[in-house]
Amino acid sequence: FPSHDTAALSNEFYNTPIKVGKRIKPEWIKYVKPREYKNYLLITGNWDFAYGDAACYKAGAFVGVHETGITVIDLFCRQTDIDTALQYHFTRAKKHLKLNGSCIYYYDGSVGQEVVYNPIILQAAIKHNGYGVVPMSQKSQTDKYTKIDTVLVSSLSTGVLDFSEKLKENPDWEEAEAQMLNFQKGGGYPVDFPDAFLDGTRGYFNPTSLCLALYRDWE
Repeated sequence: FPSHDTAALSNEFYNTPIKVGKRIKPEWIKYVKPREYKNYLLITGNWDFAYGDAACYKAGAFVGVHETGITVIDLFCRQTDIDTALQYHFTRAKKHLKLNGSCIYYYDGSVGQEVVYNPIILQAAIKHNGYGVVPMSQKSQTDKYTKIDTVLVSSLSTGVLDFSEKLKENPDWEEAEAQMLNFQKGGGYPVDFPDAFLDGTRGYFNPTSLCLALYRDWE
């Protein structure tokens, strides 16, 4: 039986056809030379730990906020266990904190998910000595497909968001990009990365987070 990727299977065999680039156009994904970590106003990130087994995608996005917009500086998007995702988080986030100082991190978690995730996250913080970069839970009240279809599509099409050219060297970038380009409301392709990516940009729109960044510059 011939092999098919997710988009091909969805188009051929299920009633959820996927048209690549239907909502997010390839030309909207603009690459830029990243700044040094110390030159971002704020570095923030968000995780979707995929409340399920290792077959689900664990996705995380780290973004740098600057004077004119937001740059995706790092990402994680793979089918693995939460311990692997947390090891990646603490390794990267500790580096951000050391070189910048204005950092804040979240994960997508309902009250029920907090009960499961918080002990795991705290144990990982102890293991990796990462108390200063523990991700905090936040829960969006908006349907993720609607959220991606409005906020993320608008932000990408207007050029507010761009991507570090170094992401091309990240082994997870191919899947992360595919999830963006295959996105359509009601489609069957995973949207774990676009969802995590969008929530990772909240620091840009969050006055509290921006005040934290500005306070660092005033000191």
